[in-house]
Amino acid sequence: SFTIFSATAHALRPPAISLLRAWDGGAGASTMRPIVERATTVPAERAAASAVAASTEAWAGLWVARIEHFEAVEFTGICVRPHYDISADGAVVSHVHVALGALGACWVSASGSLTPSPDGTCRLIFDDFWVGSDAPRPRDAPSRIEGSAVDAAVRALGRLAFAPSMAVFPVDYADLSPDEGIVAFRFTPFEAASSRAAHRPEIFRVVRLAEAADVGVWMEGLARDENRN
Repeated sequence: SFTIFSATAHALRPPAISLLRAWDGGAGASTMRPIVERATTVPAERAAASAVAASTEAWAGLWVARIEHFEAVEFTGICVRPHYDISADGAVVSHVHVALGALGACWVSASGSLTPSPDGTCRLIFDDFWVGSDAPRPRDAPSRIEGSAVDAAVRALGRLAFAPSMAVFPVDYADLSPDEGIVAFRFTPFEAASSRAAHRPEIFRVVRLAEAADVGVWMEGLARDENRN
């Protein structure tokens, strides 16, 4: 399956412009899928994707997700919204807002690193895990000293459940500028689970933020938008 990340300056190429326009128009991941698939047939686009995969230099920002696999279950009342705060050195903090309809909602978070590779893939390794209540913004990672017994249990269970072998993501399309852009990769765990998943995009849009404090403000805005939807 494809996963598409968008980042917010060389001039963007036509596929990225089309994807961003579709995103701004409210399109879901499945609607954007054909744009990505057409782009992957162009050799120059494949070369650009490999170049982006080889360095974390242009990755810094807040990556906001639109994921087809999660969109497919929204009819049940389940709403899953992942966000990735990525630094130029590849450090990543993931916050996933999970809404379960009448059962309530919570934040599920993790931190680790996103490692580039010259072979056109990236590897995402998480080594810390925590959860938080349904607040406007996710909580920071609890310290090992001040964290509760629940925090310790969540961290231990997350490390036990995380499989590094499933954390390799081939990059199929990328166009990152200092202002905005798009990256599309295949989410191999979904591919392993279902042959039908091989062509489903997972879509992220990156917002360039001037200060780390802006992340919380941005996430509060996302939560307000989600509640309106």
